[in-house]
Amino acid sequence: MVRPGIVSGATGDGTIRDYKNLYTVVKLMVEGKLRTLPGRYDATLSLAPVDHVADVIAETAGRFLDGRAGDVDGRTFHALGADVLTLRELSDVLAEYPSFAVARFVPESSFDDGDLDRLEREYFRRVGSLYTSYFQRKLAFSTAGADALLGRPAPASGPDYLRTLLDHCLEVGYLGSPLPTITEVLNSVRGRR
Repeated sequence: MVRPGIVSGATGDGTIRDYKNLYTVVKLMVEGKLRTLPGRYDATLSLAPVDHVADVIAETAGRFLDGRAGDVDGRTFHALGADVLTLRELSDVLAEYPSFAVARFVPESSFDDGDLDRLEREYFRRVGSLYTSYFQRKLAFSTAGADALLGRPAPASGPDYLRTLLDHCLEVGYLGSPLPTITEVLNSVRGRR
């Protein structure tokens, strides 16, 4: 059995085909549509670079296909990055981006979606509420089985990896207007003279 964490962009450049799961709630957070959420700053997120997940699945399936299933049959492989990311780290990294709003996490016992304004309440009820369990728990999974299976350690998935994901989202326009190219910036500077 292969159990991925929160599937996220490719290790090297953050590329991903579909912006699902955590991407949706992060988009609403950085746009200021979800400003307050129930959560613990010490809660952990286990990001899973999509290329690493694919490698673990392919290696596991390949062993069944070529008759080497004995060493994987009945085992569970956690396909995720080497690091957990705390909500504190998530908030700190989001705060590095001037165009991003940063949501505030409050204890679940003091959160009442009735205290949110009408629009934020709707975003919370339709999207944010789907992720509150992620923002409450402190889980860590061992990557040792997948590391041994692939013969290499899981990729880093801490704050630097999050920056890679966010940079990619900015470059393609998912989290705001796409960043201008060097040529576009130089042309705009030349045009002002």
